[in-house]
Amino acid sequence: MNFRIVIFCLLLPHVMPVTKLIKIYGKVESGPIPTSIDSETDCEGSCYMDSDCLLATFEANDQCSLYSFSAAITALKVMRSWEDAGSLVYFKYSILEQNGSQVSLLQCPASFNDVDLTFTSETGESYNWKKTEYGFSFARCRDGWKEFDRSSGVSVCMMAVSIPGYVNKTLAQEKCESLNSTLIGLETEEEAQWMFGEMKRLKAGGRYWLAGERITNSGIYGCTSTDFNVNWGDDGMTTGNDIMKHPTIADLSCLDKKPYGKAENCFTMNYGSKSFLNDVTCNYNKVNGAMCAISFNDVDLTFTSETGERYNWKKTEYGFSFARCRDGWKGFYRSSGVSVCMMAVSIPEYVNKTLAQEKCESLSSTLIGLETEEEAQWMLDEIIKLGNGKRYWLAGERITNSGIFNCTSTDFNVNWDDDGMTTGNDIMKHPKIAGLSCMDKAARGNTENCFTVNYGVSLPLNDVGCAYSRVNGAMCGYKLY
Repeated sequence: MNFRIVIFCLLLPHVMPVTKLIKIYGKVESGPIPTSIDSETDCEGSCYMDSDCLLATFEANDQCSLYSFSAAITALKVMRSWEDAGSLVYFKYSILEQNGSQVSLLQCPASFNDVDLTFTSETGESYNWKKTEYGFSFARCRDGWKEFDRSSGVSVCMMAVSIPGYVNKTLAQEKCESLNSTLIGLETEEEAQWMFGEMKRLKAGGRYWLAGERITNSGIYGCTSTDFNVNWGDDGMTTGNDIMKHPTIADLSCLDKKPYGKAENCFTMNYGSKSFLNDVTCNYNKVNGAMCAISFNDVDLTFTSETGERYNWKKTEYGFSFARCRDGWKGFYRSSGVSVCMMAVSIPEYVNKTLAQEKCESLSSTLIGLETEEEAQWMLDEIIKLGNGKRYWLAGERITNSGIFNCTSTDFNVNWDDDGMTTGNDIMKHPKIAGLSCMDKAARGNTENCFTVNYGVSLPLNDVGCAYSRVNGAMCGYKLY
């Protein structure tokens, strides 16, 4: 079925002659909490008169909701809908220029495909709605971060972060990560000018780290044409290398100027020199700050309940979806982006791993592996609460076993066999969680390649033989999304 799209231009020239409202059939799928307006109030007029309002919705039940720019710190997604759905969306947008002249107030886009929405804030900055296959999305940077739209279609938020004392690139990256961001590379002259201005404003040192590392180095002072290829993969946001050849931005040498023969394959922004972009050795540490950034595509929407539990919205092809665990199951959000629901299941008699798996399957779930210290503590609390035995089965089987009692570094690789819910092996090396031996303690030569979580011992994660049967329960889980 095709969407039937109807667009109306609402013109209110007596207030702000360069601002319009466009109305389409649609609804907000996700975003910040709106302000509700009573049914007797003029919905579109209220948004238009409020300089902080960027969007209004009018539902079939006469409910009007206003979405403010200042509250849009998470992505705002709008979905188109059918006329008979009765739900309307009003976008506030600024008139753009065409061929050097302002668009006429009476000019309205002929169709949905001609709509180009730009919202101008009270401070004069422009923010673009991104057109999607099913509607529009709007995201803005957090306060203090600057938005840039890149040629690849990625929108990023940047911040120049001053760091007291000198830091190497690793410490600069850690500083960015503490701000839920990452070091970013340089892509345009506009970005370079902004970075330069921020360093001047902050007045804290003359050199800030960027992402990126040169792929090949000719070993010739002054660089050759082959030295401009850079791997920006450490930020996932920067593409291309044209900035490396910019005559007024880049001052690259490829080798230490002294010359000590040291390759300079990493990059900084410099204040106080004729050019902004410089290359340095990757272990250089006379740097005073970091250029940090986050992509709009990295926005995660998390709802925290009154009891402190976190529930995550899942990005979908069409917008966002929200779900929570069944009653009695505990939700955990994992580093891979997977949300899982767990339950500790007590079993009256001793069971082996196969029977424990069957028990989980009877509950429309599977044995699940252990990934974090938080999960381990919850499992122990559940075992105590249930009061039936002290050992519960987990998913997972060791891939290789060195055959040495107390394990070696090669013994921490695990196949978690739980439908992709558990990833990584860091928990296997956790000094307060893992008590692994790899071999039967009685030295009977039995390998211990499967896992249980145990209550009443100092280290709760234990390995046992996969045919072991003196276990009283199972840690079951299912993927929420």
